[in-house]
This record gives sequence, structure tokens and C-alpha cells, in this order.
Amino acid sequence: MGRDFSSRINDLKQLIIISGLLKNFNIAPRASAIFANVDDNAWFAEAFINAHYNGIEMPADIDPNKVMTREEFTHYLVSAFETIGQKPMVKIAPVPITDEADINPEYQGSIQRSLLWKINSIRGDEKFNPKSEITREEAAIMLFNAIEYLEAYQKSAETAPE
Repeated sequence: MGRDFSSRINDLKQLIIISGLLKNFNIAPRASAIFANVDDNAWFAEAFINAHYNGIEMPADIDPNKVMTREEFTHYLVSAFETIGQKPMVKIAPVPITDEADINPEYQGSIQRSLLWKINSIRGDEKFNPKSEITREEAAIMLFNAIEYLEAYQKSAETAPE
């Protein structure tokens, strides 16, 4: 009394085969294959994997337990922001920053674009304070500003004459 699997075999679709292969061979992206300091079993590992595969620029040696600086947060936020939709190409007139020498050169462009888009701001003394720790309040304000910019830009793109 054997089972007849022939009808099921004929119905195999790519989604079943691919998901079955991944599940049975335990094939999945591993955080540790991308980031030296991110444990595959950490509760946040999937977020790091998704960030990587969605184009958010992060160093391979990122330390998830290190407190984030203003310049790092700005860079990651702008990197994520730029993966969403089409933004207008603009020529940036750099905003003067008195502590510019303290900014990691890799983050310079992200910081200037964040200032242009009003995601971020500098103080009256024109200091950015790149190495200071980002506070929850600052991060929330910047994220809110980024979302507002995207919503306003998408709304203007929808109503623009073709």
C-alpha cells in the first residue's frame, strides 16, 4: 500500500521547491557571514541582514553593543532614506560646520545631505558634534524629519504636472 506522490510531484511549484531547499538544508543568510561582531542567534541579527541586503551602508566590523554617535546615526539614516524612492538630484552648497575636521570623511556627504533635506540641523555655533552620542530624542526627531520629507516629496511628485 504505497502512497502515490506522482500527482504532488507534478504540482511542485518553484515557491515550494525553493522554500523546501532552504528549510531542509538550513540555507539562509547569516549575520556572521556579513558582520564580524553580529551573532547569528542575536535577536537583532535579522535586522542587520535586512539592512545589508537593502543597501544600508554599514561596516563589516560594526559593533552592535557600541553606543552610536551622531555622525554614525546620520549616515545610517541617510543611507536608509536614500534607498526609498527617487529623490531629486541636487547640487549641494556645503553648510559650514565649524567642527568639520572631527567628522569621519566617509560620513561627510551623508551629513551634508541630511542638513540639506532638513533631517538634521546644526547648532547656532555651527557645530555638528559628530562624535557625541546620539540621544533617543535626537534620533526620534531626525527620523520624524526624514519621514516628513519623504511624505511631502511623494505628495508633490503625485500632484506635479506631467
